Amino acid sequence: MSHFAAIYHVRADARSIVARARAIAVEQSVEMPLSAIEDTRILDEIVGKVEDIADIGGGTFAVRVALSAETIGADPGQLINMLFGNTSLQDDVVLHDADIPERLVRDWGGPHSGLAG
Repeated sequence: MSHFAAIYHVRADARSIVARARAIAVEQSVEMPLSAIEDTRILDEIVGKVEDIADIGGGTFAVRVALSAETIGADPGQLINMLFGNTSLQDDVVLHDADIPERLVRDWGGPHSGLAG
């Protein structure tokens, strides 16, 4: 199973960040309550997973969410959708970075523009 990661900067207090991070992971992956999902494969392999939460100061946390590559297929446009998604509409969350494994980029045929392309 292949994953990529989104790193969000989230404004929250220490008491609520774990729940907020989990809510972001669910919203960015399946966009529905987990209680409505009966398929264990979806729960185990598709639902986003919080990999790390780091306090970066000033009431902001860096939240790293692993997302299934299955949700993007071979479509870089869908990758952008998965990274930003509905969470980008919320004023307490900012997409800060993404970690895309080289094997996923290779599957798309690599970059076709920019300095290296």
